[in-house]
Amino acid sequence: MKRQKWKAIVLFLGLVVFVISLVVSRQQPGASAGSAGVFIAGIASNTASDSAPVRTLPPTNQPASPTPREEVVGVGMMLRMVNGELQVAGLVPNSPATEAGLAGRIFIRKIDDDATSGMKLQDCVQRLRGPAGSKVRLEVFDADANETRTVELTRRKLQL
Repeated sequence: MKRQKWKAIVLFLGLVVFVISLVVSRQQPGASAGSAGVFIAGIASNTASDSAPVRTLPPTNQPASPTPREEVVGVGMMLRMVNGELQVAGLVPNSPATEAGLAGRIFIRKIDDDATSGMKLQDCVQRLRGPAGSKVRLEVFDADANETRTVELTRRKLQL
């Protein structure tokens, strides 16, 4: 039971980090609505990887205020670092990452031929960012299936 509470707290903190990074990116000079970035939350974790699969995040249909839903460009992943390795921590429904089947215990080993091992989470996020319609190639390791594969994702507008 305690482990589930900690997981919920870590996920919540990851979402808070994402929202803060989105607000900060909007306040930078020259930032526009279309350049808000990829939907990726940095969830800092120094714990060993969990054996439970990562689940797709439910859509947020009820905004806190009657404002329209936010649109960002991205591939639809939440990430965390686990012992120096980049892991997919969650997915946005109907996103390129969800359509590519990146659920479960997925570790991203390379982003466009650049190894992620030992890289900072912020550097990985920067490499995943790009304009709508552009592609990013990922080498991923599926720990559940014990296999490595390469996927190519096309960045697109996502509704949050």
